[in-house]
Amino acid sequence: MSNSRKNYYHVLGIQTNATVTEIKQAYMRQMLVFHPDKYKGDPAVATAKTQEIIEAYNILSNPRKKEIYDLGGDPLQTESTDNKQAATSSLPFEDEESKFRKDPNAKPDPNFKYQDFYNTAYTMAAHEHYAAITDYIIENIANLEMHITSGDQLNKLLILTYIENSSHLIRMFSSEWLKKQENFGNPSDLCVFLSSRILIEDWKFFLDHLGRHWFQNFVRSHGLAYFMESLSGIVRSADRDHYRDLQHDTLLTYLEQAWLRKFSPDALGTFLLKSYRPGDDIKVLTFLDGHDKWIQKNFTDGNSLGIVLNRSVEYLSDFEDFSNPNDLLSYRKPKLQTNAQEQWEKFLAYLSPSWKENFVNNPVELNALLNRLDEHEWVPNTQKIKLFLKCYLDKKNYTNLYDIIAVLQPSSEKGLETKGTGPLNAKKSLQFIHIFDKMEIFRIMKNQHKDEWFKHMLSTIDQYEHEPFYRGLLFAAAQACYVERQQNSDEYTSKWGSLFGCTRDETLKAANSVMRSILQDEPLEKMPGIHKGNLHDISMRYESSREPIKVQAKSSILLLR
Repeated sequence: MSNSRKNYYHVLGIQTNATVTEIKQAYMRQMLVFHPDKYKGDPAVATAKTQEIIEAYNILSNPRKKEIYDLGGDPLQTESTDNKQAATSSLPFEDEESKFRKDPNAKPDPNFKYQDFYNTAYTMAAHEHYAAITDYIIENIANLEMHITSGDQLNKLLILTYIENSSHLIRMFSSEWLKKQENFGNPSDLCVFLSSRILIEDWKFFLDHLGRHWFQNFVRSHGLAYFMESLSGIVRSADRDHYRDLQHDTLLTYLEQAWLRKFSPDALGTFLLKSYRPGDDIKVLTFLDGHDKWIQKNFTDGNSLGIVLNRSVEYLSDFEDFSNPNDLLSYRKPKLQTNAQEQWEKFLAYLSPSWKENFVNNPVELNALLNRLDEHEWVPNTQKIKLFLKCYLDKKNYTNLYDIIAVLQPSSEKGLETKGTGPLNAKKSLQFIHIFDKMEIFRIMKNQHKDEWFKHMLSTIDQYEHEPFYRGLLFAAAQACYVERQQNSDEYTSKWGSLFGCTRDETLKAANSVMRSILQDEPLEKMPGIHKGNLHDISMRYESSREPIKVQAKSSILLLR
């Protein structure tokens, strides 16, 4: 008997009037009997019978081929055409929707064994009968949901069929069941499904199946940057960059611009920090900004800008304190600072061209911005404020002491308040003042009053004795004192030295010692010149300001005990 007249009904052990369901059930029974891993007889017989069973099922499960066979024709003449269709549509039904239709009333089979099921599906794949695999999976959805315990296991099964099929098949599984799978709680594993088992044009349907709200919360909780990086890491296409960009564009479009615009400044800064692939952050910023210049319109105050800049740069340590100049970390400092500035510039490019005038030259907004920088105390010796001011502060705008105080403590006049403003703490005020060199501080302080400038300077500083930035002002006063003594004429210095018993060099060393003690919050050293002249007035004020901190520290220790 020729191949075209094989008795396929006999091969499957069914009647000619068997229903579609009966054909499928007979097929699976026969496959379990003659599966090469199960059959105990001659392996060659098992292989031949398996091929014969698959061929019979392929003919009888296809309405068009079955009709040709029942009428006495040769259904195998259509095999090559059907194989081409399988690559694109995979199932022998003309109605696209009917290809992936599961029985809503199907119940799990208590005798179902997953390994037997997988072995059968694997054999089908080996013979490239992808239509049969798809049908087989759909019929056993209820069983599979009972036995598959992870996303990895599901992915291993779906790999056996075409990606065009798996795009649809994965939506046959309950969305609640999918979300409970062990691996679906991790962006990397979820991205494996999106990239390898689902066509990009089908992402929307799959994510809708999971639930848009669920997916948005999933991305928010894990971080957009982590999700985009997970996608980037598994792209294997020859045209990698193009395919990755297409994935990212599809992801952003699905998440929706309006939803992304609800991100807090802190979350946006975190995204910029964790955008590992160059260009990912620019892509998202451009998508966020849109045609309506959303970033420019919404980041209009120092508070929100400071939050973004602070979170977008996490580690920026000052390695000058390392005693060993050959320490590896000391070589990283310039790179860290360069990278930090580059990171900031990406976001600042989306602001108004006059952003410096609005944020840096405005003392109220600058105060709010500096209050937001360097908030994470667990990062040691951070110098974000120092770097920001070094890059963007125009020191020529500061002409007197009140210009400095306006940043340390903004005016409370009506119309000048902004969210996030408040007195800078000791650490931040010292970083702000330290950005000016000694000569600039001397110019600023002396401009306050031409005559008896030091007396008037101390009088102004004393008004802020109980403010956290008081030590910053004392540090500035010590800098001014240093420059004044440095500029004194030899004749004046000689007379001054005779009067106080202290040379110019001793006074300069003493001034440097006072500045160092203030910066490091340490007691004053005992050395000549510290308690002489103007430096004496600064030293006494500094020692008085440290006493409450000592008392507070002791109280904290007692509480801890």
